[in-house]
Amino acid sequence: MATTKEHIGQLELRVKQLESDLVARENDLRETVRITEDELKSKDDVLEEYMAEIEAKDARIQDLENHVEKLEEKLEDRESTLRLKNVQIDQLSKRAAELAAQVRKWQDAQTDMEKSMDAIELSMRERPDPAPVHIVQSAPSQEYNRRFTPEVQQSPVTIASHVPKPPPSAHESARTTAFRDRSKKLAEAWASELLSLSYGGVGEGWKHLEHHEGVRCMERKDTDPFVVVKGFGSVPASAEETFAVLQSPETIHEWDRTCKSVRVIERIDESLSVLHLKFESNIPLVDHRDIVCMASARQVDEVTWCILYRSVLHDDAPEERGYTRARLNPSGLIVRSDGEASCIVCYVLQLDARGWIPRAGVERDLHDRMRAVARVRSLMGDIHADFA
Repeated sequence: MATTKEHIGQLELRVKQLESDLVARENDLRETVRITEDELKSKDDVLEEYMAEIEAKDARIQDLENHVEKLEEKLEDRESTLRLKNVQIDQLSKRAAELAAQVRKWQDAQTDMEKSMDAIELSMRERPDPAPVHIVQSAPSQEYNRRFTPEVQQSPVTIASHVPKPPPSAHESARTTAFRDRSKKLAEAWASELLSLSYGGVGEGWKHLEHHEGVRCMERKDTDPFVVVKGFGSVPASAEETFAVLQSPETIHEWDRTCKSVRVIERIDESLSVLHLKFESNIPLVDHRDIVCMASARQVDEVTWCILYRSVLHDDAPEERGYTRARLNPSGLIVRSDGEASCIVCYVLQLDARGWIPRAGVERDLHDRMRAVARVRSLMGDIHADFA
C-alpha cells in the first residue's frame, strides 16, 4: 500500500513536470510564432515595396515603349521626307543641268550676237546717207525746261551739237532697215539681262556693301575682269517723270559725276542711239577713260522703264591718245513705279575699266558711282522745288 502511494506520488510529480515543460514549450512556441509573424510582416512590407518598384518600372518600360514607337514613326516620316527630298534634289539637279544648258546656249547666242554686231558695225562704212547726229529725248516737261534749259548751256559737260533728222526716205535701203532691226533685237536682249540683274538679292550671288543716303548697295563676286555692282532706293517722283528726265544724255552728268563729256555719235531710231562718254581721271599716272556705248530708253511694261548702256564699236569713235577704252556689259537704270508720286530706281553697273588703276582709286570710284540713285533723288527733288 505504501509502495502504491509512492508510485502515485511519483507519477503526480512527473505529470506536474510534464505540465510545466508543456507550458514552457507552449510559451516558447508562442514566442517563436510571434517572432515569425513579425518577420513575415516585415518581409511583406519589403515585398510590397518591391512590388511597387516593379510596377513603377513596368510603367516606365511602357512609357519607353510608347516613346520608341513614336520615335519609329518619326523616323519613318523622316525617311519618307528624305526620300522626297532626294527626289526633289534629283529634279533640281536635272533643272540645274537644263538651266546650265540654257545658259550655255544663251552665251553662245550672246557671242553670235556680238559677232553679228561687230560685223554690222563694220558694215556702217557702206551705209548710204548715215543718220545725222541727234539727241534722243522725249518731250520735256515744264519743270524740266525750268531746271535744265539754263544749266545745259553753262554745264562743264560737253554735249554734241545735233541736227534734227529728216523724215525717212522712201528709198531707205534694206541694209539700213536690217541694221536698225538687228540693233533693236540686241538692245532687247541686253535689256533683259539688265532687268534680271536688277532683281537678284543677297544669297543669290550678291553681297551687301552698305546703305548710303537711303540707297542699298550690293556687289557681285567672281566676275573678273568686270566689276558688277548695283544700288537701289526710292525717288520722290513718278516713274514716268523720272524716266523722262533720265533718258536724256544731257542729264548723265547729273547722276554720274565721273562723266565729263557726252557726245551723241548716231541716232538709230527714236529710242536707240550710240554715245561716246568720257571720264576724267584725277589720279596721277592713270589714264582717262572713255566708253562708246549703245543707249536704249524704253518702257518694259506698265510699271517699269529701262535705260540701257552697253559697249559697242563705231567707226566715228576710234580710240584716242590719253584715254583707255573701258567696256560696259549691260548697265543702266531701271525705274519702277511705286505709286503716283514715287518710284524705285535701280542702278546696275557692269564695268571693265581696263588698264591700270590703283585699288584705292577703284574703291573710291565704286563708292562714288553708287551715289547715282541718291543723286537721281536729289535731282528730281530739285526739279519739283524749282517748279513749286
